[in-house]
Amino acid sequence: MLVPGDHVAHNVSAKDTDADSSHYAAVKKNLSATWDMFKHYFPNTLILPTIGNNDARFHDQAIDESDKADYYKFIYELWFNNFDGNQDLNLNQIQSTLNQAGHYRADVNSRLSVLQLNSMYMAYDDQSAHDGEQNIQLDWLESEFDSARSEGRKLILLFHIYPGCRYGAAKLWHDQYNNPYFQLLRDNHDLVVMEVGGHDHYADLRFHTSKGVADIEDASTSFNFHNLFVAPGMTPYGNSNPGIAMFELTQSFVPQNLRLEFLDLDATFGKQSVTYADAKWWSVNFAKDYGVVELTADSLAEFYGRLAE
Repeated sequence: MLVPGDHVAHNVSAKDTDADSSHYAAVKKNLSATWDMFKHYFPNTLILPTIGNNDARFHDQAIDESDKADYYKFIYELWFNNFDGNQDLNLNQIQSTLNQAGHYRADVNSRLSVLQLNSMYMAYDDQSAHDGEQNIQLDWLESEFDSARSEGRKLILLFHIYPGCRYGAAKLWHDQYNNPYFQLLRDNHDLVVMEVGGHDHYADLRFHTSKGVADIEDASTSFNFHNLFVAPGMTPYGNSNPGIAMFELTQSFVPQNLRLEFLDLDATFGKQSVTYADAKWWSVNFAKDYGVVELTADSLAEFYGRLAE
C-alpha cells in the first residue's frame, strides 16, 4: 500500500512560525490516529507512506532543523519500527536516511523497490534552504538509480508534492531541484515503473515527451517517459469526494488496470452516520471505461491523443 502524504487533517499544522507547541502536538496526535487505523485494518500489510504538506509542525514547510531529530524519530517508530507489516524491510537503512532528510528505500522484493522522496524540501511554497536536504536526496536518488541498474531492479518513485506543475500551470518544485530531478528521471526512465504523487486530492495521470522538459537540454532521441499517477485524497478538499486507487503490476512490472473508488459525500449530509450498505460509491475503471489498460508513458500518450481528437 502506498500512502502519498497528508495523514493529518487540514488546518491542524501551524500557519506561521509564531504558533505555540499545541499545533505540533496535534499533528503528532493526528499521525498516530491515522496509523492506528492502518494497524487495525491492515496489520500485516506492507504500507509505505510519505510526508505531506499538512504533516509537519508548519503547513507547507519541510521539517526544520530544530525538529528533525524529534520528528523523524517519531515517524520511524510509528511507521516502521512498531508496525508489523513493515518488519521485513531494511529498517536500519530506512532509519538512517529518514534522519537525514525524511527519504527512504523500501525493497518490495529483490526485483522491485520503492524510493520515497520527501519532496517537502523541494516544494515551491517552502522558501527556506534548510540544511541541504534537497541535494542530499537528489544525490541519493542518483546513487539508487545506479544501484538499481547494476542489480537489475525496477523502481516506483513516491512523493507527496510531485515535480513539475499542477493544474493551472502552478509551479510545485523550485527550479534548482526540479531540473536535476527530471534529468535523472529521463536518463533512467527505463528503470522506473511509475511515479506516484498526491497533494491535489484529485486523481490525475501525466506523461511527458523527452523533448522540452523543464530547463534541461533536449534528448537526442524522442520517447515518452514520466508516467505519473496523482492519487486521489482520502480526505475531501475543494469539493472533492474521498477516494482510493488500485492498480496491478505484471510479472515484468508493467503497471495496469487502474481503478478508482470514491465515496459520494452527498449521501452523508445531515446524518450522524451512514452504514456501508447505504453508502453511495462512484467507480472509475480505466481499462473498461476508457480502454487504458497499461499505465506506461506510451499508453498515456496514446490516451492523450484520443482525448485530443
